[in-house]
Amino acid sequence: MIGLDTTVLLTHEIKEAAGHESLRTYIATACRSGNILFAICPQVLQEFVHVATDPRRFKVPLTMDQALERSRFWWESAEVVQCHPGGHAWEQAWNWMELDGKIPPWPQTHSRYLPRRHLPRARHQSVGHREHNGFRGVRNF
Repeated sequence: MIGLDTTVLLTHEIKEAAGHESLRTYIATACRSGNILFAICPQVLQEFVHVATDPRRFKVPLTMDQALERSRFWWESAEVVQCHPGGHAWEQAWNWMELDGKIPPWPQTHSRYLPRRHLPRARHQSVGHREHNGFRGVRNF
């Protein structure tokens, strides 16, 4: 299972995002193979709608209707496992953020799923509390 964060969704949906075509091709191929699942939580989709519609971040942002339609597409996709983080997940996230403001120590499993050339390198797409280049794969929520 691959955990999709806001950067991946933005790269997939925003044409001007670096790596857009490569990521779309990879995800389409993986979905056609039928042996892939994506994990998404509501907070990622909320952030996606917020960022994708921001004209300060993109030359051609999505309209609110487009962003909502795309977020619903992802949420209802057959390849998506809907993840609803509980209180323990929030507590752990806060603990990580309090550690000198560093990015949480997520497992480095993404390289096993997406070759480096498919990871986005956009500087305008924020995830969590700071910008980063790529996404974090997950095993369990």
